[in-house]
Amino acid sequence: MIQIIKLLFLTLTVFILLGFCNDKQVEKIEREYQKIEASINNLERKINNDIDLYRYPNEENYSIESTEIYKLAIIDLSRYYENGNIRKIVVNFDGEREDMKSEYFYLEDKLFYVQKTKYIYEEAKWSDNFSEENKSIEIDKFYFLGKNLIKHVNENKVSQNVIKVDRKLVHKIVHDSKLYLNY
Repeated sequence: MIQIIKLLFLTLTVFILLGFCNDKQVEKIEREYQKIEASINNLERKINNDIDLYRYPNEENYSIESTEIYKLAIIDLSRYYENGNIRKIVVNFDGEREDMKSEYFYLEDKLFYVQKTKYIYEEAKWSDNFSEENKSIEIDKFYFLGKNLIKHVNENKVSQNVIKVDRKLVHKIVHDSKLYLNY
């Protein structure tokens, strides 16, 4: 019985420490993200307007996230560099009723933070009833340590259990990040 109690105590201690470490890592990630945002006007910017990305897996420039936008029309890509090192990538997806802005942040050429903001309009943009104000906004934030997702916060600001986050979602983010880096 004492061994079971010791094992439970040890397990609880490990979970508490892991959560604490993740919180410290998330704070560090947020500081680095804010540092990049504060210096964005001082970074070298490379712009690619109306780029060719494809929605089908057998195509060379297959963007998984581009499949999320209804009637996608235009994709713009901006990359920001500091001393030749990538710091940020912004991909703007412009669709008929939906837009999305995906922002990828890098430290020492490694992805550490991603923020996706999706705008869903009540009417199609070509409609006479279209209004920029009539929309809903969904924001997802992803925090990475190395190749591992350590925290996901969804549009309702609810922290998701990263163990339950679909591995396909992490694969999608990493895949598209590499695509945009090499475009």
